[in-house]
Amino acid sequence: MLKPCLKRLQRGGTVVFSRTTFGCEGAGVGLGFVNQYSDGLEYFLSMGNEFIPEADQERPRAIIGMMDISARPFIDADLLSFSVPYAMSREMENNVPGSFLDKHEWKKVVERIQPNN
Repeated sequence: MLKPCLKRLQRGGTVVFSRTTFGCEGAGVGLGFVNQYSDGLEYFLSMGNEFIPEADQERPRAIIGMMDISARPFIDADLLSFSVPYAMSREMENNVPGSFLDKHEWKKVVERIQPNN
């Protein structure tokens, strides 16, 4: 369902979703048509049909996505996704103070990539 939507958007068209046409459950939650995921879906990472409970692992991993070769032609060349378990994202956030992200040089990079700069 996503490929035709992306093609239409690339051509400047409009895509509309409703309670009956949003596609997968993740899209339903993201678009606000469904209030929560089914049990276990929070563990799903885009790795086939396999559920990987990263949050429950001794050493959870971060996952870089949008690498599917069939989807790459329909997304910006410089776009990837990044997914981490919630606890890992909190740990990463807590590590920002004092890290390179908190330095003057990085703030110059942030200013450069901000829209309308």
